[in-house]
Amino acid sequence: MVNTLESRGMSAGDADTVARDITESITGNGDARAPTGTGPAAEATRDAMRAVRMDFAEANQWVFYGMAIALGIGYLCAVRHPGGRPAANAAVAEPVAQKH
Repeated sequence: MVNTLESRGMSAGDADTVARDITESITGNGDARAPTGTGPAAEATRDAMRAVRMDFAEANQWVFYGMAIALGIGYLCAVRHPGGRPAANAAVAEPVAQKH
């Protein structure tokens, strides 16, 4: 996101601060409202919101892929696990009652 803001003319320090603020607001309370305020940072942020959303989508894409792979591996492990089913040729011993 910092690279996107810097490519739109924002200084590195301002881009880092704005990116951090945007990240905190989007992860906590994402909505469709444009950022308010005046000055070059606010204007650059408003102009870059579409690119910022795309940055988030591209970053989260790999997280979703990783989660899907982990779920697939978990499913395969669950299917192959014997889970409490006795083996077909296992001998079952009957309990012996004790006399008092």
